[in-house]
Amino acid sequence: MKKAVIAIGGPTATGKSSLALTLAGRINAEIVNCDATQAYRGLDIGSAKPSPQELGQASHHLIDIYEPSENKNVADFTLLAIKAAESIIARSKIPILCGGSGLYIDSAVYSSYSYGAAPANEALRAELYSVASEQGNEALHNMLCSLNSERAKTVHPNNVKRVVRAIEQSMAENAGDENWNNAQREFRFENTHYFILSMPREMLYRRINKRVDEMVELGLEQEAEALYSQGLDEACNSMQAIGYKEFLAYFRGESSYAEAVELIKRNTRRYAKRQIAWFKRNTQAIWLDMSETSTDQAACLIMRKLEGE
Repeated sequence: MKKAVIAIGGPTATGKSSLALTLAGRINAEIVNCDATQAYRGLDIGSAKPSPQELGQASHHLIDIYEPSENKNVADFTLLAIKAAESIIARSKIPILCGGSGLYIDSAVYSSYSYGAAPANEALRAELYSVASEQGNEALHNMLCSLNSERAKTVHPNNVKRVVRAIEQSMAENAGDENWNNAQREFRFENTHYFILSMPREMLYRRINKRVDEMVELGLEQEAEALYSQGLDEACNSMQAIGYKEFLAYFRGESSYAEAVELIKRNTRRYAKRQIAWFKRNTQAIWLDMSETSTDQAACLIMRKLEGE
């Protein structure tokens, strides 16, 4: 197998982790997690983190690297993702960067993505609002600090709209005339193959609803309650993740159990919609319709691409 780097992105519930695991078992590969929530310890069920058995089937990186009380941002994570990929390549293996957090995976995949390469656009804006929704206002403000510390001092973290606009402006100023949407963005690593998984929206939403039900059956409520009992709340980026923040309101008596579960489903569907908007702008990736392609077929297709067929 030729030296290569594989990236697998796409909205939640499209089968990214399953495909990455299948591929890793067939080629000389290790998986680099690019899902923001899976990086936190204790957020297992709600983040669809690989099971201990799955973790044993292939080497995984950047899972359970943060305590749930730590507030980390995409800049922190990107440095670790790049280092992990470089380490895998140095050992003559293939890194598989896998995750649905578009900003996280693209930051690792593209060399031009250095928090100063994107003029304002709707896809970027949707992803920034998603960061605030998923990880908290402070996490979004930390991104602004990484870009422009002086401007960050003038904007309150809870003024999300102003923070988003400040990030957009800072990116545009740093980017100069570079077109964020043009197809000439350079991959960070040589021989990178980027695949985005998709499926019809109605099918995706059914899968999301089913997966939330399965998470609840597996003990999502108890997992969220264990974190809440440690004193963790919305001030922590980790507890802004879908599946956890909705139960916080239930634990405080602000909503019913049924309302919390329905909110998780609704918020996950909305998050998937934002993910689709983010990934749609990618002109360099190969799209795989997983409603027409099995995991095995997708793995075989990727392997043929690696061989140059």
